[in-house]
Amino acid sequence: AAAAAVAGVPSSFVYLSFHSEASGRQNNGVWAFQRLGNRWTVGDREGINGLPFISAKDPRTPTAPAGRFAFDGSTPLIFQNKYPLRDSDIPVANGVEARLIEAEAAMRAGDLAGYTAALNAARSQQGLGPIAAAGTASERENQLFAERGFSLWLTSHRLGDLRRLIRQYSRTENQVFPTGAYPKGGSYGTDVNLIIPFDEKNNPKFVGCLDRKA
Repeated sequence: AAAAAVAGVPSSFVYLSFHSEASGRQNNGVWAFQRLGNRWTVGDREGINGLPFISAKDPRTPTAPAGRFAFDGSTPLIFQNKYPLRDSDIPVANGVEARLIEAEAAMRAGDLAGYTAALNAARSQQGLGPIAAAGTASERENQLFAERGFSLWLTSHRLGDLRRLIRQYSRTENQVFPTGAYPKGGSYGTDVNLIIPFDEKNNPKFVGCLDRKA
């Protein structure tokens, strides 16, 4: 059904969230929290399972050392350069995502030709060369979700994809989320979703949720 829903979306389609230099509230938030707040760096193979967003040197995930530490004073700050300006626009939805949805549907249906064609249509739209379908079913899942990770980087898709790998692909948490030793001491935790912000407790209609599973 998802593939049918996006079948008519051209690969060149982009729906943007526009940003401006006019005020802080109109700035690109990813840019601002990095460049002004020093709060976010870029992970690279984080916690064993993370994608190589830096070391892969993939043109879809442009990065550069900031030459300073993040706000904690100890973590090297790596700039993302996908949104290099205060007023850089952010894609909310695009044709690349449509092709990746079609690729996933074809993969689930065992249609290797359709999977490869859709995957490479997404890559072509981003100026990348074609790749062959990975060998085993598990390897194709890894391939698809890596392509989604690089293609949809910094567009708020990755957490949902990691949770779907658990719910829909029977992966375990420690096969998907960062695991092992945490760089600042201790170990990575077990959360697979974001906590509800404290401000929501002011909403009398909010009663909370005890289900913290993926």
